Amino acid sequence: MALSLVLALPAAAKSPEPPKEGDKAPEFSLPSQDGTAVSLESLKGKWVVLYFYPKDFTGGCTLEARGFQKKLAEFETRGATVVGVSGQSAKSHKEFCEKESLSFRLLADEKREVSRAYGSLMLGGLLSARNTFLLSPAGSSPSAGSRSPRRARRRGPGRHRRAPREEIGPGAKRPGAQPRALRASRAVNDGA
Repeated sequence: MALSLVLALPAAAKSPEPPKEGDKAPEFSLPSQDGTAVSLESLKGKWVVLYFYPKDFTGGCTLEARGFQKKLAEFETRGATVVGVSGQSAKSHKEFCEKESLSFRLLADEKREVSRAYGSLMLGGLLSARNTFLLSPAGSSPSAGSRSPRRARRRGPGRHRRAPREEIGPGAKRPGAQPRALRASRAVNDGA
């Protein structure tokens, strides 16, 4: 007699489309890692980088969080607040922030209602999808002509902005530097 295991994913009602440029951002109020509630209303008057990510302590999500932390001062200089959202508990977020020395807020969307409202769910609603939104001080996605810290658009899973070479770090192109292949060919030719 064969035993079969069936994984029943929750019936995924189609996620609504994410807000488009100029749309009013969906309201939310969620607990942060320190236990305080953070709402869209409490963030009005500031630019908000609202990013959704699947899970604390995973490789990609850790790199993404570190990237936001690294650029946090630049965001703040431009008048923007960074807020992360995923389906883990506030306790998990607190441990993640402590381990990774994150100083921005992570919100616990355990029922995935906010992720759904922003069209940011994957795997039948089990996880938040990796998406980033830039919300204007009025609480909407910036319109094409608005002045924002950096114009951004929603990016789907795996579709993040590729960093210019100057931002990449070691091995990045430096002013006056020659590509490695060119340096190597000159060294070979100079020795001949």
